[in-house]
Amino acid sequence: TLRLWNNVPLLSIKVRGKGGVHDVPALFDTGNGTGAIGLPSVEGFEQWTQAGIIGDVEEGNGFIGTMVGGMVKTDKLYRGRMTGLHLGDAVFEKVPINTGGIGYLLLCFQTTDLGKFVLDYPNGRYHFEPYADAGVWEGDRRPVMTGADNGELKIAAVWGKEARKKLAPQWTVVALDGKPLEKVTLDTPNIDELLHERGVKTVTVRDVEGKVYEVKAEVFLSKGL
Repeated sequence: TLRLWNNVPLLSIKVRGKGGVHDVPALFDTGNGTGAIGLPSVEGFEQWTQAGIIGDVEEGNGFIGTMVGGMVKTDKLYRGRMTGLHLGDAVFEKVPINTGGIGYLLLCFQTTDLGKFVLDYPNGRYHFEPYADAGVWEGDRRPVMTGADNGELKIAAVWGKEARKKLAPQWTVVALDGKPLEKVTLDTPNIDELLHERGVKTVTVRDVEGKVYEVKAEVFLSKGL
Protein backbone atom coordinates (compact mmCIF):
# COMPACT_ATOMS: atom_id res chain seq x y z
CA THR A 1 0.00 0.00 0.00
CA LEU A 2 0.89 3.69 -0.39
CA ARG A 3 -0.31 6.71 1.56
CA LEU A 4 0.84 10.31 1.86
CA TRP A 5 2.66 11.60 4.94
CA ASN A 6 3.54 15.32 4.94
CA ASN A 7 3.00 15.29 1.17
CA VAL A 8 5.53 12.51 0.53
CA PRO A 9 4.77 8.84 -0.22
CA LEU A 10 4.84 6.36 2.64
CA LEU A 11 5.17 2.76 1.43
CA SER A 12 4.30 -0.41 3.29
CA ILE A 13 7.31 -2.76 3.15
CA LYS A 14 8.45 -5.90 4.94
CA VAL A 15 11.64 -6.67 6.87
CA ARG A 16 12.93 -10.01 8.14
CA GLY A 17 14.00 -10.67 11.73
CA LYS A 18 14.20 -13.44 14.34
CA GLY A 19 10.43 -13.60 14.71
CA GLY A 20 9.66 -13.74 11.00
CA VAL A 21 8.65 -10.95 8.64
CA HIS A 22 7.40 -7.59 9.93
CA ASP A 23 5.36 -4.88 8.17
CA VAL A 24 6.84 -1.38 8.50
CA PRO A 25 6.25 2.03 6.89
CA ALA A 26 8.97 3.47 4.63
CA LEU A 27 9.27 7.05 3.48
CA PHE A 28 10.18 7.01 -0.22
CA ASP A 29 12.71 9.82 -0.68
CA THR A 30 14.68 9.46 -3.92
CA GLY A 31 16.51 12.72 -3.29
CA ASN A 32 18.19 11.66 -0.06
CA GLY A 33 21.96 11.52 -0.49
CA THR A 34 23.21 9.23 2.27
CA GLY A 35 23.46 6.19 0.02
CA ALA A 36 21.75 3.91 2.55
CA ILE A 37 18.39 3.28 4.14
CA GLY A 38 18.03 5.44 7.26
CA LEU A 39 16.27 4.52 10.51
CA PRO A 40 16.05 7.86 12.31
CA SER A 41 15.05 6.61 15.76
CA VAL A 42 18.03 5.42 17.79
CA GLU A 43 15.64 3.40 19.95
CA GLY A 44 14.16 1.85 16.81
CA PHE A 45 17.60 0.90 15.52
CA GLU A 46 18.45 -0.76 18.82
CA GLN A 47 15.11 -2.59 18.89
CA TRP A 48 15.59 -3.81 15.32
CA THR A 49 19.09 -5.01 16.21
CA GLN A 50 17.73 -6.98 19.18
CA ALA A 51 14.99 -8.40 16.95
CA GLY A 52 17.56 -9.66 14.45
CA ILE A 53 16.40 -7.32 11.69
CA ILE A 54 19.79 -5.55 11.65
CA GLY A 55 23.23 -7.15 11.98
CA ASP A 56 26.91 -6.17 11.62
CA VAL A 57 26.19 -3.11 13.76
CA GLU A 58 28.85 -0.48 14.37
CA GLU A 59 28.47 2.53 16.67
CA GLY A 60 29.91 5.90 15.75
CA ASN A 61 30.43 9.23 17.42
CA GLY A 62 29.27 12.54 15.97
CA PHE A 63 26.69 13.87 13.60
CA ILE A 64 24.41 12.67 10.81
CA GLY A 65 26.36 14.87 8.43
CA THR A 66 27.26 18.37 7.40
CA MET A 67 24.58 19.69 5.11
CA VAL A 68 23.68 23.15 3.82
CA GLY A 69 22.16 23.99 7.19
CA GLY A 70 25.28 22.89 9.10
CA MET A 71 25.94 19.87 11.29
CA VAL A 72 22.90 17.91 12.45
CA LYS A 73 23.35 16.24 15.85
CA THR A 74 21.95 12.85 16.78
CA ASP A 75 22.00 11.03 20.13
CA LYS A 76 23.86 8.05 18.72
CA LEU A 77 25.21 7.00 15.36
CA TYR A 78 24.65 3.43 14.24
CA ARG A 79 25.20 1.65 10.95
CA GLY A 80 24.69 -1.97 10.02
CA ARG A 81 23.05 -4.28 7.48
CA MET A 82 19.47 -5.53 7.29
CA THR A 83 18.87 -9.27 7.42
CA GLY A 84 16.26 -9.12 4.67
CA LEU A 85 14.42 -6.31 2.90
CA HIS A 86 11.25 -7.40 1.07
CA LEU A 87 10.18 -5.28 -1.92
CA GLY A 88 7.40 -6.77 -4.00
CA ASP A 89 8.29 -10.42 -4.63
CA ALA A 90 12.03 -9.82 -4.19
CA VAL A 91 14.14 -10.17 -1.05
CA PHE A 92 17.45 -8.32 -0.66
CA GLU A 93 19.95 -9.29 2.05
CA LYS A 94 22.56 -7.18 3.84
CA VAL A 95 21.10 -3.85 2.74
CA PRO A 96 23.02 -1.00 4.48
CA ILE A 97 21.04 0.87 7.11
CA ASN A 98 22.01 3.70 9.48
CA THR A 99 20.51 6.27 11.80
CA GLY A 100 19.02 9.25 10.04
CA GLY A 101 17.23 12.47 10.83
CA ILE A 102 13.41 12.19 10.54
CA GLY A 103 10.61 10.12 12.02
CA TYR A 104 10.29 7.11 9.73
CA LEU A 105 12.35 4.39 8.12
CA LEU A 106 13.76 6.04 5.02
CA LEU A 107 14.19 4.37 1.64
CA CYS A 108 17.00 6.35 0.04
CA PHE A 109 17.94 6.64 -3.60
CA GLN A 110 20.21 3.55 -3.59
CA THR A 111 17.03 1.45 -3.37
CA THR A 112 16.06 2.57 -6.88
CA ASP A 113 19.19 0.79 -8.13
CA LEU A 114 17.53 -2.49 -7.16
CA GLY A 115 14.47 -2.18 -9.35
CA LYS A 116 11.68 -0.06 -10.77
CA PHE A 117 9.09 1.59 -8.52
CA VAL A 118 5.67 2.58 -9.83
CA LEU A 119 3.66 4.77 -7.44
CA ASP A 120 -0.12 4.74 -7.99
CA TYR A 121 -1.37 7.72 -5.96
CA PRO A 122 -5.09 7.56 -6.97
CA ASN A 123 -5.42 3.95 -5.82
CA GLY A 124 -3.02 4.15 -2.90
CA ARG A 125 -0.77 1.37 -4.19
CA TYR A 126 2.78 0.91 -5.41
CA HIS A 127 4.51 -1.73 -7.50
CA PHE A 128 8.16 -2.80 -7.40
CA GLU A 129 9.85 -4.82 -10.13
CA PRO A 130 13.46 -5.87 -9.43
CA TYR A 131 16.14 -5.58 -12.08
CA ALA A 132 17.52 -8.91 -13.28
CA ASP A 133 21.07 -7.88 -12.36
CA ALA A 134 20.19 -5.99 -9.17
CA GLY A 135 23.06 -5.90 -6.67
CA VAL A 136 22.95 -4.56 -3.11
CA TRP A 137 25.32 -1.70 -2.33
CA GLU A 138 27.95 -2.80 0.21
CA GLY A 139 27.53 0.30 2.34
CA ASP A 140 29.76 3.09 3.55
CA ARG A 141 32.21 1.77 6.16
CA ARG A 142 34.64 4.69 6.16
CA PRO A 143 36.03 5.48 9.63
CA VAL A 144 35.78 9.27 9.30
CA MET A 145 33.14 11.43 7.62
CA THR A 146 33.83 15.10 6.92
CA GLY A 147 31.96 18.08 5.53
CA ALA A 148 32.41 21.76 4.71
CA ASP A 149 31.40 24.20 7.43
CA ASN A 150 32.07 27.93 6.94
CA GLY A 151 34.95 27.24 4.57
CA GLU A 152 36.63 24.66 6.82
CA LEU A 153 36.72 20.87 6.60
CA LYS A 154 35.09 19.58 9.77
CA ILE A 155 34.95 16.04 11.11
CA ALA A 156 31.28 15.10 11.26
CA ALA A 157 31.40 11.48 12.38
CA VAL A 158 34.02 9.02 13.63
CA TRP A 159 33.65 5.24 13.44
CA GLY A 160 35.75 2.39 14.85
CA LYS A 161 37.97 2.10 17.93
CA GLU A 162 41.20 3.33 16.33
CA ALA A 163 39.71 6.49 14.86
CA ARG A 164 37.69 7.29 17.99
CA LYS A 165 40.88 7.16 20.11
CA LYS A 166 42.55 9.88 18.03
CA LEU A 167 39.75 12.02 16.58
CA ALA A 168 36.43 13.58 17.56
CA PRO A 169 33.49 15.32 15.87
CA GLN A 170 33.74 19.08 15.27
CA TRP A 171 37.52 18.91 14.96
CA THR A 172 38.95 20.74 11.95
CA VAL A 173 41.29 19.37 9.27
CA VAL A 174 43.86 22.15 8.88
CA ALA A 175 46.71 20.64 6.84
CA LEU A 176 47.69 17.67 4.67
CA ASP A 177 51.35 16.63 4.89
CA GLY A 178 52.02 19.93 6.60
CA LYS A 179 50.51 22.02 3.81
CA PRO A 180 47.57 24.20 4.95
CA LEU A 181 44.27 23.04 3.52
CA GLU A 182 42.75 25.57 1.16
CA LYS A 183 39.22 26.89 1.71
CA VAL A 184 36.75 24.08 1.15
CA THR A 185 33.26 24.17 -0.37
CA LEU A 186 30.12 22.05 -0.04
CA ASP A 187 31.26 19.86 -2.93
CA THR A 188 34.67 19.09 -1.38
CA PRO A 189 35.00 15.28 -1.24
CA ASN A 190 35.27 13.29 1.98
CA ILE A 191 38.69 13.26 3.67
CA ASP A 192 39.59 9.76 2.43
CA GLU A 193 39.15 10.81 -1.19
CA LEU A 194 41.39 13.84 -0.65
CA LEU A 195 44.09 11.65 0.87
CA HIS A 196 44.00 9.20 -2.03
CA GLU A 197 44.05 11.94 -4.65
CA ARG A 198 47.10 13.64 -3.13
CA GLY A 199 48.97 10.64 -1.72
CA VAL A 200 48.92 12.17 1.75
CA LYS A 201 50.82 10.50 4.62
CA THR A 202 49.87 12.71 7.59
CA VAL A 203 46.89 14.91 8.50
CA THR A 204 46.99 17.86 10.89
CA VAL A 205 43.79 18.40 12.89
CA ARG A 206 42.71 21.04 15.44
CA ASP A 207 40.41 20.16 18.32
CA VAL A 208 37.62 22.36 19.68
CA GLU A 209 40.00 23.89 22.24
CA GLY A 210 42.51 24.91 19.59
CA LYS A 211 45.11 22.20 20.22
CA VAL A 212 46.76 20.81 17.09
CA TYR A 213 47.60 17.15 16.44
CA GLU A 214 49.27 15.26 13.60
CA VAL A 215 47.60 11.96 12.71
CA LYS A 216 48.66 9.27 10.26
CA ALA A 217 46.56 9.15 7.10
CA GLU A 218 45.72 5.46 7.69
CA VAL A 219 43.37 6.46 10.51
CA PHE A 220 41.09 8.16 7.95
CA LEU A 221 41.07 5.28 5.47
CA SER A 222 38.98 2.12 5.25
CA LYS A 223 40.88 -1.08 5.88
CA GLY A 224 42.32 -2.56 2.72
CA LEU A 225 42.56 0.81 0.94
